[in-house]
Amino acid sequence: MLRCERTDVSTPTVLVTAAAFRADAPKSEQPFVRAGVRILYPARMGPLSPAELTPLLPNVDGIIAAVDPYNDATLGHAARLRVIARWGTGFDSVDAAACTRHGVMACNAPQLNVEAVADHTVMTMLALTRRLEYQLRVARQGGWEEVRGGELFRKRIGIVGFGAIGRAVARRLRGFECRVLAYDPHVRPAAAAELGVELANLDRVCAESDFLTVHAALTPETRHLVDARRLALLPRGAFLINAARGGIVDEAALLPLLTAGTLGGAAIDAFETEPLPADHPFRGLENCVVTTHSAFNTVETANAVNEMVARQVLDALRGRIPPHLLNPDVVEQSWWRSREALIPDSEG
Repeated sequence: MLRCERTDVSTPTVLVTAAAFRADAPKSEQPFVRAGVRILYPARMGPLSPAELTPLLPNVDGIIAAVDPYNDATLGHAARLRVIARWGTGFDSVDAAACTRHGVMACNAPQLNVEAVADHTVMTMLALTRRLEYQLRVARQGGWEEVRGGELFRKRIGIVGFGAIGRAVARRLRGFECRVLAYDPHVRPAAAAELGVELANLDRVCAESDFLTVHAALTPETRHLVDARRLALLPRGAFLINAARGGIVDEAALLPLLTAGTLGGAAIDAFETEPLPADHPFRGLENCVVTTHSAFNTVETANAVNEMVARQVLDALRGRIPPHLLNPDVVEQSWWRSREALIPDSEG
């Protein structure tokens, strides 16, 4: 199961670029083993560049995908492909319209990482205000110093994106008696009020937040939504948390504010370029908590997502419509409906 060469094109084959799926093998592979489906892994797990991805695509029938680019250019190399299941919630790397043009079902695994990311968010809020990274460094170097931090209790919190994760963060913050403002043009005020949260425009959310935490999806409209102007609205000493997508925050504008101490600090789990370069300035800042896009990555979440992406790929190979289909128009095409199942319509 570890080779990327495929010689028997009659055997349904699934390419896996998502490292989290491979990390739980052989358990995660069992649904495919029972169904007689071959799993292929690349030499380096994703996210893969187009140059790395395209040679792997001929003769694969399904993909369990990292944040690899799936668009007209790459899908043109995938004549047999029937389904892409994104390992996780975000699907900004998958062009759903291009998938429809190429007859490929595109799926994601929404809602399964909600509690993990919300836990991570509150953890990093506490780590920032209590200067945990500095305290650990002092202790590990043999020093002894009384380190003064701040409190999360009754602070002003701004949430950018009040979907499932934003709401889960708000629920946790009720125990800290925080005042919470949120920005989300797609949410009704009554729905926010049920959690004691007030909706406001983004400028006000930024201006009135001791902690600003980002939980929006990355779209053309949200790219650099938190830009230099809005970062400048944050109160002096405020903290920024981004456990969503790197492109939502203008990192170039954020860096000098952290370097100068204008902002108290930032906790960043998602970056515009990943992996984050080893020499990136964020890594060397004492007031910047850098994590490796792992806010979602708990045992519980990984188990649930592995089960979901396996189910969706196998559904597609059995001729079924998988749940969480991002491009339902694809199944309306007559030629798609005439496709034969690649494996028996059975759970095996």
